[in-house]
Amino acid sequence: MKQRSSWFLRGLALLLSLILMGCSGAPRLIALPGGDRGVNSRYAELFPSLGDRSLLVFVSDRRGSQDAYLYNWEQRQQIPLPGLNSLDLLVEHPAISADGNWIAFAGSRGDRTNIYLYDRRSQQLRNLTANLEAIVRNPSLSRDGQRIAFEAALGGQWDVLVYDRDAGPLDLIQP
Repeated sequence: MKQRSSWFLRGLALLLSLILMGCSGAPRLIALPGGDRGVNSRYAELFPSLGDRSLLVFVSDRRGSQDAYLYNWEQRQQIPLPGLNSLDLLVEHPAISADGNWIAFAGSRGDRTNIYLYDRRSQQLRNLTANLEAIVRNPSLSRDGQRIAFEAALGGQWDVLVYDRDAGPLDLIQP
């Protein structure tokens, strides 16, 4: 199964490089006049993830905690995420659905990390893995946010689990 995780990570790296190679022109910072309202600031900006062609979700410590931020780079504005960030939740590896309605991330409270799903329309945050006894990381979303895949350390090895946002874990058949 370690070989599958390695294959998955290589495939993910290839996909990201293809997305980035599709960008035209030289790399540039995305920022707005006035400092911290843009994507780039004097703080750490981590784990960028693209949704559709205009949305970017990332993590920043600009408020003194590791929070998720959403930025529309076509309109050059930050989009509020009410109900997502809190002082006791450390956000890592956010992902956004292609339609821009769902954000998944690994969130740590105390010594426990879970996969959370945020609905931008209802502004509700749900813990998808509260009952899963495993270390979890690196969520990704289907285009419509219906399915969430993530890595989970179960039984001493890393596996990929897939959850349906409404029904919970999906049974994947082993070959």
